[in-house]
Amino acid sequence: MIQPDFPTLEAELKEHVLDMHQRLLIIDNRFISFDDKIMPCGEIKALRYGKMQMLVFHRLKTDKYYRIDLMDNKDNVMKIFFGHSKLSTGDKGREENYDMIINSLWHAVKKRLVNEALNNIRDGKPYSVGNCILKPEGVELCNSGIFNNRTYLVPWNEAAKKLGYGNFYVYSKSKPTRKCKINFLHTWNSVVLFSLVEYFLSKSG
Repeated sequence: MIQPDFPTLEAELKEHVLDMHQRLLIIDNRFISFDDKIMPCGEIKALRYGKMQMLVFHRLKTDKYYRIDLMDNKDNVMKIFFGHSKLSTGDKGREENYDMIINSLWHAVKKRLVNEALNNIRDGKPYSVGNCILKPEGVELCNSGIFNNRTYLVPWNEAAKKLGYGNFYVYSKSKPTRKCKINFLHTWNSVVLFSLVEYFLSKSG
């Protein structure tokens, strides 16, 4: 399904400031193109993205990098990795450029995935990401232990969320040890799950 029109985004990406190989990223309502590879938006079934920064000796941090992964219906993966970017509309700084790229991804891909998952949940079909399963009545949290695995259904009015160090947590307000942990960089459709949890929590009052 082609999404409504939105401004096409074009960005020249480099892994680091000295990288001589600039890769062109194009995002519009029909396709996403990167480094001579093309993926139709309507065929993308999963995405994940986030920021990376490592600590080395004496609390010295490495340069910040950004990663975006897209997966189509045939399980082909497009990996977009960069440290520096320049948009065709003008350079607004690294964080601002990254935010604009993610905003374009929302219109091109993520909004459709969120709406499809939301409609399925409303129809009684659970939506699973990592160890979280979303249902109309609440969120099912799967806690893995050394000796056993336990699953808890937490009603939406008893559920809460928090963010920390690239992770997203959903937990029970009355029993916080009942929780699931999702990593934005490593878990497919974690960003879709986050939007859905935000929606259901806002509706629970």
